[in-house]
Amino acid sequence: MTDGMDPLELPMKMAHVSRLMRLRRAENAKGGMDPLAGQGRVLAFLKIAGEASSADMATILGIRQQSLNQSLVRLEEEGYIVREQAEEDKRRIIVRLTDKGRSAEPPKNEAASAFEVLTDEEQEQLSSILDKLIEELSKELGLPEDPDERMEAVRRRMGEERFRRAMMFHGYGAL
Repeated sequence: MTDGMDPLELPMKMAHVSRLMRLRRAENAKGGMDPLAGQGRVLAFLKIAGEASSADMATILGIRQQSLNQSLVRLEEEGYIVREQAEEDKRRIIVRLTDKGRSAEPPKNEAASAFEVLTDEEQEQLSSILDKLIEELSKELGLPEDPDERMEAVRRRMGEERFRRAMMFHGYGAL
């Protein structure tokens, strides 16, 4: 930290950027589903992945199973998805899009465009800094040091191609 910088300046700026991105996302989602939240996020994910178990979706999307289930119930009630037991393992629930879900206009995600104001080099620097913060905060919170083990199990269950598409969605929010 530089000598003249207020120790609260960076956390306050991060909080401000986060609020502005949420406001922008809410503004862009008017009249449709938000591709980064709730039902919109699940629908966008399934449009990319094709199908997935609810447990795998929760892992990849980084949300609690209970929160995912709430979105799945609403999407199923509205006719966008169906949930079925997996044939190979009756304990797993596979989520698939219906015809209505497949033909629904994909939610648009404009979050990445907020970073276009930065040069490529600045984006790489910011990404590196955020990775460092994420790593330290994860350690502090006692989260698993190697989340790759969980992801590898998801990869095996989903298959390489669907997993790759799902991770593109998760990592970049691109549709």
